[in-house]
Amino acid sequence: MVRVLGLRPDERRTVGLAAAAAATATAGLTIAASSIDALLFSRGGVDDLPVLYVFLGVTMFVATLGVSAVLGRLGRGRTFLVIPASIALIAGVVEHPSSSSGSPSGDSPVSSRIPGKPSGSSR
Repeated sequence: MVRVLGLRPDERRTVGLAAAAAATATAGLTIAASSIDALLFSRGGVDDLPVLYVFLGVTMFVATLGVSAVLGRLGRGRTFLVIPASIALIAGVVEHPSSSSGSPSGDSPVSSRIPGKPSGSSR
């Protein structure tokens, strides 16, 4: 494989780590996509797909414009620190809302929508 890729001995570790990271990310994406598809089809069926694809297109357009604007303002280095930190912050707020905005059962807005999950159960 080293001959096919034309790698020098000092590049093997970096290429191996990059390949492992790409394989791990692809495996995670595959598992997540399958889970999302299963939830979508169990709740709404394929009738919701056209609306979801339009929503996805609009969302991706807005996200592309947003990332471009942030890249132009902050630069590449800070942007790729700010965006994941923002996503983690938003996910944490959605999953663990303050006690005044949470549901009476103590479930978060996300976990309370999981089909088949009894209301008020612990995780």
